[in-house]
Amino acid sequence: MAIQTVSSLNGLFGLRCFSFNTVTQRSEALQSGNIVTVHKCSLVEMPETVSHLLFAGEIRIFNFVESMNPINIRKEIGNCLPAAFQFWATPKIRKSLDEKISRLVFGGNLLKETESNEPTNKGFVSMLLVIVRLLDHFLVCQHFSEDFSKDQLIDSCFEKLIAMPKDKLNAFLIQEFERILSEINCPSDYLLDIFIKDICRDDYVLEKYTYRNRKNILLIYRGTLFLLEKRFQTFMNVTLVKQIIQEYNMENPSNEEILCLIRAGMVLTLAKIWRDFVQERDFSENIAKTMEKAKRNIPAKPKVYTPKKAGTDVLKLKAKRSSKSSSQRLIIGKLKSKWFW
Repeated sequence: MAIQTVSSLNGLFGLRCFSFNTVTQRSEALQSGNIVTVHKCSLVEMPETVSHLLFAGEIRIFNFVESMNPINIRKEIGNCLPAAFQFWATPKIRKSLDEKISRLVFGGNLLKETESNEPTNKGFVSMLLVIVRLLDHFLVCQHFSEDFSKDQLIDSCFEKLIAMPKDKLNAFLIQEFERILSEINCPSDYLLDIFIKDICRDDYVLEKYTYRNRKNILLIYRGTLFLLEKRFQTFMNVTLVKQIIQEYNMENPSNEEILCLIRAGMVLTLAKIWRDFVQERDFSENIAKTMEKAKRNIPAKPKVYTPKKAGTDVLKLKAKRSSKSSSQRLIIGKLKSKWFW
């Protein structure tokens, strides 16, 4: 048995399939109930350090972002076989699917306790809303020119913090990080764990508040993207197959049949995610107030800070990203758009 990444599908990204050499091998795997596990699917690995997370989040193309693009969803609707949608329309199967989708969207474990520990059981929609809040923050934060040095930043409490004992300093930094998580309603043990692991390093260097705060925001942003990616891939590659398709005793389904069923199931899942996300984003009173407040604070033009010696010459920031990464940023940015979906 071999694991393959399905890259030829029109609008669904991150899907894995299992290739069997013989029908007998496939039949034995299905009967054993062990065809799909988290480890066998080679799902995205969560970064274990802050430096790894920041670097990996910069270069990674996130499959859930590409799959949520309405253009790609429409491609999947047009290319999925009607028989695959009929499978999910069976009352008993549809009820099971709706239950699993609710866990994905609103929160809950996607795996059985004996399979693996999930990095988070937070709902997909609530984490998407965290991304929206962080995007608002990026628009109102200070912008610096390319030749601006972080040594020029002013922090009246910096000397006091340096003089603190290590344990007290760490406690202060943890409270500072937890305050950000609380403000954007993003409780996550995973993010807090790697943050604590980072500040406990012997070679950890304390930065001034402005730089430290921006780094913390970026850590939460990219960490949340990884949490969304992990949850998305787990649901698509493990939950749908192991807890629904296998549970309803399909007789020796081929790889192609399994893929067709997953694709149709993910069309229904992504449509549900969009409906609930838009409803929470646009009609939830608390979210509306948060976004309205952020909108009032967005300046007409971001102010760019330059060192005094630079005079009036402002160096333009150069984005060295691939065109596909730029497309992902556009899709994520459109999560905020009221008329995007």
